[in-house]
Amino acid sequence: MTRIYLIRHGEASAHWTDATDPGLSALGAEQAHATAKRLAPLGPLAIASSPLRRARETAAPLEAVWRTTARIVEAVAELPTPRMRLDERPEWLQRVMHGGWSTADATLLAWRRTVLDFLTGCENDIVVFSHYVAINVALGAALGRDEFAPFQARQRVHHDIPERRQPAATHRTRRLALASNSLQLANAGRDWHTSRHSSHVQK
Repeated sequence: MTRIYLIRHGEASAHWTDATDPGLSALGAEQAHATAKRLAPLGPLAIASSPLRRARETAAPLEAVWRTTARIVEAVAELPTPRMRLDERPEWLQRVMHGGWSTADATLLAWRRTVLDFLTGCENDIVVFSHYVAINVALGAALGRDEFAPFQARQRVHHDIPERRQPAATHRTRRLALASNSLQLANAGRDWHTSRHSSHVQK
């Protein structure tokens, strides 16, 4: 049973409407170190990270503890945005998230599939440092939910993700697991309340 730890990056030094690739704030750095301390007894395991600075900097303390280097994975980067001014991003994101995946354009659907293909393709236990919407892609697929962000703050969710590979001719289920045959979604340096779900979903 493969265990995948999905970790959202710590607090960024700037909002995504103010900077294209901010690093961590002072609080975010503290969160990153707290996350490394919490995860340290579980490893060393493989680490993957979004190429964006806030994710890379969140991964860095755990890399140091485990004396390893994270694999940089574009598939778990932030939701792709069209070319636009930074101050236009909130209105665009609001429209996208209001519609859900059923009304998403081809670019967003392709990105969603890339996220799920990477996660369901992991053969060994791994810690993945990623972003809010990317983590929600995993949760939404597992729960069969159409909305972009079913995962809310102050929540920890356990579930199994069945897999349908594309364009393979045969379908099989790979369970991504943490703890008791489950996938845990966590935010860097924070504690979360727990709820349990189980579903069979095809992406």
